Amino acid sequence: TPSTTNRPTPERIFMTMNAFQQTEALKSGIELDVFTAVGSGADTPDLLAAKTGASARGLRILCDYLTIMGFLAKANGYYSLTEESALFLDRRSPACLASVTGFLASPWHKKNMEALTAAVRKGGTAGVQGDNSKPQDEDWVAFAKSMAPLTIPAANFISEIIGDSEGKPC
Repeated sequence: TPSTTNRPTPERIFMTMNAFQQTEALKSGIELDVFTAVGSGADTPDLLAAKTGASARGLRILCDYLTIMGFLAKANGYYSLTEESALFLDRRSPACLASVTGFLASPWHKKNMEALTAAVRKGGTAGVQGDNSKPQDEDWVAFAKSMAPLTIPAANFISEIIGDSEGKPC
């Protein structure tokens, strides 16, 4: 809870140092397809366990944490999607961004951020691979595939501008 006094508090420092826990919880929810399962009616730990193959206890703990984070809602032991998670995390939604974790929460991306101090000292990448600028570099191919949902609105907009729906040549 934010402080109501004007005195400095360590709250933001602790929240930032623990932000990786939020990333991992959201990533686990996406990998287990919790949001799609809840959106499909699997709204209790037992139903989620049957749908995902994970343990009911583990799912309850994860879903409670996702509820605290604001990605799920919970009432009387039943989970539901928030408007945000229904739109962006349920794989049935055309606006689903779940694949973005394939890059933003990838081991490669995390490893590079874990080496940030060394990169700052060096003044460049601290990674053994260098700057990943080779053609068809597997990390950037993974980036393109996982980040594709972010390009859909722009692609639709460009399609409208060039008259693609009318079959006009461009």
